[in-house]
Amino acid sequence: MHKKILTMLIAGVLAGAAASNAAFMDLGWGTRGAGKAGAYVATVDDASSIMWNPAALSQIYMREGMFSYHKPYAGLDGLDLSMGYFSFVYPYPGIANFGAAGTTYNGDGVYKESTYRFTAARELSDLINMGNMQLAAGLSFKYLSHSYEWDEEIKGLDDPVVNAASDSASALTMDFGVLFQPIYKAPIGLTVKNILPADVGLYYEDIVPLEANFGAAYRAGTIGKFEEITPEIKVGFRNIEDNRSPINYGIGVESWFAMHTFGVRMGYNNNEIATGLSFEKYFGNVGLRIDYAALLSTSIGDNLGSHRVSTSVKF
Repeated sequence: MHKKILTMLIAGVLAGAAASNAAFMDLGWGTRGAGKAGAYVATVDDASSIMWNPAALSQIYMREGMFSYHKPYAGLDGLDLSMGYFSFVYPYPGIANFGAAGTTYNGDGVYKESTYRFTAARELSDLINMGNMQLAAGLSFKYLSHSYEWDEEIKGLDDPVVNAASDSASALTMDFGVLFQPIYKAPIGLTVKNILPADVGLYYEDIVPLEANFGAAYRAGTIGKFEEITPEIKVGFRNIEDNRSPINYGIGVESWFAMHTFGVRMGYNNNEIATGLSFEKYFGNVGLRIDYAALLSTSIGDNLGSHRVSTSVKF
């Protein structure tokens, strides 16, 4: 029964809905941004920028690889959910920065989802005379794929989705991002995701909803032992077709200690309370960072929270 409920929640089509609006939801891939409750659109500056804001890829000046494992709702009775991703960024000075990323989601073996992104971003300030202002743009091409493993109970339902010719679907779409700093130390970011209509329905049409996120931050600098204090807000929109609110929000803050060796962050959004830690160390020209984030849902109980761990290497 748990698998049946999980599938219905994720796919939303077993009752005959025309579009689920559940597949390929932006889950805030990444650990550092998750520790700020998703308020990571204007200040993202690592390899997870491919997921958060493609334009921020332009802020990376070293080759960087990142690997992450996410455990949503640990200890949730009867369900085993997991997420993971990898990303790699290669900067070409004077041309553009390029990156690739892959994400996976496994819903108890019943539902599996994968996304692959190929991204290019460019700092535009050196092409356009903007004075002290900075501007960058980025574009991601995305391949979306998901599949289902129906159990015998679900197969017994007289439903056209379950009885469709295929239990998997895929589509192509794009994301676009902008990073703009009109005032010194006050960047703003904007992303628009799933720009091209992507139909991932098995039987009925199921268009992945368009999403937009706006973020604004202020780099407050150092106060006492708190280095690089940066509060940020995010407001998001998801073009869904049910009774849920299409608006989401997040607010978070990040700071570092001991000459950018240890990082701490916290945040709050309409679904979660978040906190996170980082350790970063350079060994010659190679940098290593380990990030951890813990998120406590304000709407789903009976679990030990969601946990994320990432490792990134710069060289």
